[in-house]
Amino acid sequence: MEVTHESGFQLEGKAAELYEMQKVPSMFAPLADATINCINILENDIILDAACGTGILARKLRRKLGSDYKIVGADLNKNMIQVAQSLNNNVADSCEWHVADIYDLPFNSETFSLVFCQQGIQYFPDKNRALLEVYRVLKKGGRIVLTVWCKNSIFMRSVSRRLSDSISEEVGSKALAPFSYNGELLEPILSKIGFCDFSVKKLTVNRIISSTKDSIADELMSLPIAESIMHKGKKIFRSLVEGILEDMEGYMSGKNIVTPQDTLLIQARVRNKV
Repeated sequence: MEVTHESGFQLEGKAAELYEMQKVPSMFAPLADATINCINILENDIILDAACGTGILARKLRRKLGSDYKIVGADLNKNMIQVAQSLNNNVADSCEWHVADIYDLPFNSETFSLVFCQQGIQYFPDKNRALLEVYRVLKKGGRIVLTVWCKNSIFMRSVSRRLSDSISEEVGSKALAPFSYNGELLEPILSKIGFCDFSVKKLTVNRIISSTKDSIADELMSLPIAESIMHKGKKIFRSLVEGILEDMEGYMSGKNIVTPQDTLLIQARVRNKV
């Protein structure tokens, strides 16, 4: 997940580390697996994971494809890239990482044949500008693969409601920002830019979260609005955690909270460039 200067979704402090520890295994790793399983990757593909966050999709690609492919991850959030670089394993070390704005990618035109963007497009205030830049760095016939949540998360609806009641409606609304964009609106944007062969498929993945107070606390602290939450003090924070656990009682499976999340998998191909 990339964030832009305009969106206000920069992750501060240890939020990026918590993102890797909490949200990646609970949600973004399963989504990366489901996405990769739907994509036909060609032998000579050069791959960019745009708005890569801590790079789980790039790392999943490396595990599946081996060492022969060039795989690059780019994200505006320096803290996210620092976490990706700090993982210190062969999978992460063999990927190339860049702190980079989606509006101004530091790559030559027609560098990549395949660009992924997992749950990033909804954060870009100017989606046309972002997709134009992706188009620029794609080769003739190159492909773009996007995933966009297509309805509110059950878990995050609880978080949003509790935040609205305890802090403010504005903060509660921000918690649902990743789920507020209709991915079907992308087809005319992509088509106008120069993409074709547009396709949409719905995927469902389970969000799995340990049902402990510590786990729910980490979920809250990995949000871009963590500072607003903590500003209200420990008493409010404890109340938020307890309230969310109460809301999730109907979604318990063993020691975990399990809630389904639907996403749109959107693919398109670059028409022949002049």
